Amino acid sequence: FDTSGAMTANTLGTVNIPWAGAAAGVINLDLGTATGAGGTGVDGITAYATESGASGIDQDGNSTGELTDYQVLQDGTVQGRYSNGESRALAQLVTASFRSLDGLQRRGSSLFSSSISSGDAVIGTPGEGGFGSIQAGNLEASNVDLAREFVSMITIQRGFQGNSRTITTADEMLTEVVSLKR
Repeated sequence: FDTSGAMTANTLGTVNIPWAGAAAGVINLDLGTATGAGGTGVDGITAYATESGASGIDQDGNSTGELTDYQVLQDGTVQGRYSNGESRALAQLVTASFRSLDGLQRRGSSLFSSSISSGDAVIGTPGEGGFGSIQAGNLEASNVDLAREFVSMITIQRGFQGNSRTITTADEMLTEVVSLKR
């Protein structure tokens, strides 16, 4: 290879592969046309005057698959299921702990944020060292007392009806006063 990365010469020919229990195979390596052979030197393999490294790709024998479903495990692992039957970990959910839960600042809509009183969040894996656990596939129950809310709604409704009748009565009285003057 020259300094611009073009292949100047190629001394590799064919490679003979002896297979156990089968006829030998021949592999023709086409690395491109070298500049010494009249080619551009960049229509195949190229390299630069630096150290190089080799890396491998592993193939597990399974066909390609698309993500079809996922599941959250109790340890916070998000596991994906693929159309080829494979399952793989996609992500890891974490939970936070605070020095003082009472010191968290209420933001509304069941949201809280850290404050000086609560201290900074300490992040950890669910199920380990007091970081709680994740109950995947469960629905959190309501924190509202339904009976109390119905009583409150009926009380407010009765109050509205009472105020409405008061206004109606006041209107009737004013109408009577105006008719007395005539």
